[in-house]
Amino acid sequence: MKTKLISTIKVVVLALILTLGITYLYAWTGPTANPPDGNIAAPLNISSADQTKTGGITASGLTATTKMVIPVLSSDPATPVSGQIWIKQ
Repeated sequence: MKTKLISTIKVVVLALILTLGITYLYAWTGPTANPPDGNIAAPLNISSADQTKTGGITASGLTATTKMVIPVLSSDPATPVSGQIWIKQ
């Protein structure tokens, strides 16, 4: 009796494992294009070319390895600057 119960449990567990494995295989989707086509866009930090980001950037520190120019948007130093700051090399 005990041997038959263990055999039944083994068959049920094996069936579950096979079912999950086959489900996983059919759910997988292969690449839609040959490499390097279809890649996601590169992050901002891997190129020396000019890069643009549509969302905001938060940094705990900023270091410039070349000259940074921050133009003043007002000729009056008492006027607070608001808006965007452009950093050019």
